[in-house]
Amino acid sequence: MVEHLWQFLRQNILANRVFNGYDTIGNVCCDAWVALPAMPERVASFTSRDWAQANG
Repeated sequence: MVEHLWQFLRQNILANRVFNGYDTIGNVCCDAWVALPAMPERVASFTSRDWAQANG
């Protein structure tokens, strides 16, 4: 699941960008991570896989 989330961030928020330095990379990554709560349906889609369900 984490791999899918990271892939989404790379392809949709972090892709095709040029960064001026490590601080900028860190800030952009933090901004991308903070943006996830505004996309609950997208995040839920990563966890709704049949194989990702917990049985207990």
